[in-house]
Amino acid sequence: MLSLLAAALSLSTCIAAGRDAASQAVRTYPVSVQAQVKVLSPPMASELRGYDCRSDASLEKLKAGQVLSASRANVRIYASGGDCLFQQGARYRVSGQLSVSRFGRARLQLALPKATTSTSKLARLSSRDHPQPSVVRLLEGPNVVHRAIGRMQSDFLQVTRQLSDQGRVLVPGLTLGVLGQESFLPAAADGTSGDAIVPAYASGLKDNFKRAGIMHLMAVSGSHFLLLGTLIGKLLRAVKAPRSVHSVCLLLAYTALAMAMYPSDSVLRAQVMGMLSALSLLVGRRRQSVSALAWTSIGVLFYKPEMAVSFGFALSCAAVLAITIGAEPLSRLLGDHMPACLAAPLAMTVLAQAGTLPIQVLMSAQLPLFSPVANLLVSPFVDIATICGLLALVSAWVCPGLALCFSRLSSIGTGVMELTANQLGGPQSSVLPWPPGLFGALAVVVWQVAAVLLVLSAQRARQRLLFSRDPALDPDLVKAGLGLDGELYRPSLWSRACAYWQSIRSLLPSPGA
Repeated sequence: MLSLLAAALSLSTCIAAGRDAASQAVRTYPVSVQAQVKVLSPPMASELRGYDCRSDASLEKLKAGQVLSASRANVRIYASGGDCLFQQGARYRVSGQLSVSRFGRARLQLALPKATTSTSKLARLSSRDHPQPSVVRLLEGPNVVHRAIGRMQSDFLQVTRQLSDQGRVLVPGLTLGVLGQESFLPAAADGTSGDAIVPAYASGLKDNFKRAGIMHLMAVSGSHFLLLGTLIGKLLRAVKAPRSVHSVCLLLAYTALAMAMYPSDSVLRAQVMGMLSALSLLVGRRRQSVSALAWTSIGVLFYKPEMAVSFGFALSCAAVLAITIGAEPLSRLLGDHMPACLAAPLAMTVLAQAGTLPIQVLMSAQLPLFSPVANLLVSPFVDIATICGLLALVSAWVCPGLALCFSRLSSIGTGVMELTANQLGGPQSSVLPWPPGLFGALAVVVWQVAAVLLVLSAQRARQRLLFSRDPALDPDLVKAGLGLDGELYRPSLWSRACAYWQSIRSLLPSPGA
């Protein structure tokens, strides 16, 4: 019932967005407006030609001509020069050209007139000697927390600009969820903002990551929250902290981590699901990942109904659902033929890829062929690179030198990711063309179901072949409790290889002989 109610709410919200005053104003052509907005994200590099930065915001009031209307539409603001001073959580009064958006999820875009005032002058807008311009006027500044987070993010990005080319691009992506070329740094007082990132290199590296199937590493997701929760859990268990303290610490840590990251759909999903798990710990209930994911999806749709049409939120939920359902049995199956340290990450990689593949086809009609191999190669370096990146983020505004050391350590891990992406995602043959649209997504689902049935049938046939000579060990009889007592011994390929190597070593003479 709650799921149907959330779906109905999402549908009604989408219908209401089309009837909003802002949507009505630009139904036929762009219009000049004055608007009161609340900024929802830090400034990022603009993808619209002629503008330096962009920020996502929500409209509160809109004045088109002589008509003043209330509005709740989301809008993407484009600015240039000294007007790129938007701070997350602040309210502004802006004037510009409102039109239908060409980029992003927001349906509307607001392009401000080209600014000519320098950033150093606009930094003193609150002073009486420097009155605010008519294009951008600050109405209410961000709170202390948002100001501190903005300062921390800006200092961290400034530190990463001292790294190598791949570090400047990938370390912010792994840590904050925004690639280096997509972040925006205002010019300093001396007019510099760090070494520029070559657009061609950054674009080629991003394409290689997509073709290799490891682009998800550049988006903050549940791995950050799981890593932080694991570290906090080990620390509190070492000091024998009570369960209530553990739960409160997790809630505070997840909230702080989500606020420090760049806003995204996957961050919201991971934050809500992590907080539900912390609450279950507080009340003494065992964590149930599938139930937590279901309640997370319903709660997020109630809070932000527009997530119903978000690819990022769908990808995050699909990956978590696939891993939750199939990680344990697939790890056990793979563990029969390889070490456990390889079986677990490979199982999670395969399941995450399988769960998100139908949605990926809707976004891009191609299949990454080497994604499991690429994810398996980079998995040993992801956690340590993420920890070093987060330490650099925390220490950037206190001790830039220490933050630079942590950033360089993180760039070593991202260097391995770059090498993997260039080798496995460089050639065009690394992707398989696939039919686009809904037909392609359904074809992927049919193919996945057929593959699962084939694997189960092959495993069943192998068991029949192994136990055909001993009726007492028939799988059906054992399952029914009519076979022999005890657990069946089935040596894996890995255990056989180890036993063979031990036998070879026993035949060789000892070094002292």
